[in-house]
Amino acid sequence: MRYRTLLFPFCAAATLLVGCNTQTTKTAVPVVSLKPMAKPAELAVGTAYVSLEDGQKEVRLEVIATSTAAITYQSNDGCAFALPTSGFAPVTVFENCEGSRGTQQVRLASGAPWPLTVGQSWRCSFSGRNDNGDTWDGERTSTVEGTARATAPIGTYDTFKVVCEEPNRTRTYYASPELGVAVMFERRDKRTEETLKRKLVRIEQERGS
Repeated sequence: MRYRTLLFPFCAAATLLVGCNTQTTKTAVPVVSLKPMAKPAELAVGTAYVSLEDGQKEVRLEVIATSTAAITYQSNDGCAFALPTSGFAPVTVFENCEGSRGTQQVRLASGAPWPLTVGQSWRCSFSGRNDNGDTWDGERTSTVEGTARATAPIGTYDTFKVVCEEPNRTRTYYASPELGVAVMFERRDKRTEETLKRKLVRIEQERGS
């Protein structure tokens, strides 16, 4: 079961990560320190994020529903998915995503993301089923590995580098306290070594408006 290339928002109350860089220059360099990052404010329905995937494809995610438990996004290709408000967790519901739909049970097993600080770690477990009858389960361990000054089309921001490990994939988020979102995102498939990268281009509607 593939989770879907669009799954880059790091939480239902936070937002999105994008990014790809085809240049040879680095887009994230270490910075000395950042104050702890509080959990971002809840998003308003209609908020949209536009990112560039692998330097070529434009991806747009719009918030279409919110609740205390999750926020639901829809991409410009019709895929809709819900992310827990806990942050940096797998999706709970997905529909019309690479021709599939299904649900996942997600549980925070240890630790907690917020506020983000360097060295912090937490773990969640998940189990799911799709409409083809396929089932799966696993764990995701997330760690704030450090800080970085990240450059994307939207600008240059000091960020927390959050690395989320699963058996088959690694997801890396560069979360900006100033924007309340990740300005860059990278996903690597450990089996194939394929990598997807995104950079945030713009936010089409401000949170809470």
